[in-house]
Amino acid sequence: MTQSVGRTCCRLSAYPFAPCALRYAPCSMRSAQCTMRFALCAMLLALGLLPAQTADFLIVENPRELVIYDKFQQRIDARQENPLAPFQPLQILDADGYLSDGFTPCIKVQAGNALFFLLAGENRQLLHAERAGFHRVFENCALLRDTVEVLASQALFITHNPAPESAPRAQRFYLEKGERLLRLFAHRSRIYVKRAGGEPQYGWSNLANESRERTWRVYRKTAAVAESIPPEIVQKIENRIAEANRVLAELFAHLNAQTGQRRTPPHWIIEVEASRLRCILEGAPSPDAFPESAGQLANHLENALLGAPYRVTQRQGDLEVRRKE
Repeated sequence: MTQSVGRTCCRLSAYPFAPCALRYAPCSMRSAQCTMRFALCAMLLALGLLPAQTADFLIVENPRELVIYDKFQQRIDARQENPLAPFQPLQILDADGYLSDGFTPCIKVQAGNALFFLLAGENRQLLHAERAGFHRVFENCALLRDTVEVLASQALFITHNPAPESAPRAQRFYLEKGERLLRLFAHRSRIYVKRAGGEPQYGWSNLANESRERTWRVYRKTAAVAESIPPEIVQKIENRIAEANRVLAELFAHLNAQTGQRRTPPHWIIEVEASRLRCILEGAPSPDAFPESAGQLANHLENALLGAPYRVTQRQGDLEVRRKE
């Protein structure tokens, strides 16, 4: 364990993708100093210096059974097509709100880009909740909002069971290779997703970090033809980005173990287009959350492309590779 910690510390000193406050002062070969350095990292995480967007979500099995008002505070009639799908996550914006009359209690939520008001009783319990089946609030969820691709058939599944690893087979919907999932949020170590394409299907999935690049990977849009970016250049950049993501995963795994938190590490994805290649940091609280770290990664990419007619530029936290003019 001590050797593993030491290796990770040294790699953090050499790589730019950890936040800059974690990269200074070379790691000593002595395990005590490595442990102290990680204690400092854990303290920074606990103090919020490694930011993460969080939110509370309400998940309801049959939301059409609730009393729902739209953004204009007009009731959505039961005979109308319900805008909320079963098990669709509803981000709670105000758990103790009131309608515009000032005395009707409600819970203000957001589903996608739409606002809704769910009527509640005086005890703040949802009206008609007993008719709605499963309903539960998941607090302090880390927002993800990216897309992953399934790499192996029948290895990943979606379930409505909040503990997917314990879900019986009858409660699992298995996925095929090539399918895509939208990662919506993480609650502790569990990931809530939406199946891309077709009828909306929401649930928990067994997307474990240990199986990344084996059963799933972050999906990137790739142009059919990228004439200006040869495969060998793409491969050099992919190698650097893969190393960056490995170290981020190691860092957050250790910090989570030290602090008892379950923060999902940000990760870099690559989008290859006809005339450029973009590196995007997914899972960060904002596009420019770590500008200095992104700048250092840009330097590493430039070093990897020495002698090649390409330049690396930084744009609001993203990195862009283009052929030099």
